[in-house]
Amino acid sequence: MPNLVLEQHNHETLHDPSWSAVESALRSIDPKHRGFFNLSRPSAGYVQAAGARLRMICEWRELREGGAFRHFVLGYPDRDRKPSSINTCVGIIQLQQNEILSLNDAVAAFRSFYENGTLPERFSLRDVTASFGHPAAG
Repeated sequence: MPNLVLEQHNHETLHDPSWSAVESALRSIDPKHRGFFNLSRPSAGYVQAAGARLRMICEWRELREGGAFRHFVLGYPDRDRKPSSINTCVGIIQLQQNEILSLNDAVAAFRSFYENGTLPERFSLRDVTASFGHPAAG
């Protein structure tokens, strides 16, 4: 089983990709043709991003024992939390203004996840687990 899997919109899935392959894929984002990416550690969770270079959403799912998980939207704790939205290849996504990230933010999140399975401390995490109809696991 691979340690990391990179799934890409309209492109091949990569098993155990190098960091340069992950970064190159992310930097090729195009809202209509290559609009989302998911980097997973099958036993631990994933980080995913969708949108466009200047207006992206980035999410993190942490897997727990017994199929439980927690799902978070990344944002900046010191920015406005008013409701907002972004257009993506899968439609309009509702989020908060502080959760609209840039490509460089997504690259930093993916790199941290790639290297050690965590996210940069500069991001706040909004728990949206309940929106999946799945109770948060402590």
